Amino acid sequence: MNSQLLHDGLVQGLVTLIAFSSFIGICFYAYSPSRRKTFEQAARLPMADDAVPPEEMRK
Repeated sequence: MNSQLLHDGLVQGLVTLIAFSSFIGICFYAYSPSRRKTFEQAARLPMADDAVPPEEMRK
């Protein structure tokens, strides 16, 4: 019984560690200076004018 509790706690701890590490990695990726230009361009995409309007807009 005691070894099962130890095993469950170890698994929960490892899952928490993996989730936290993934979160930190995503934050570093999102806020890294090398990605800033790419993300700024992506943020402006919804406001960009279309060069050619879709067919539905022409009718």
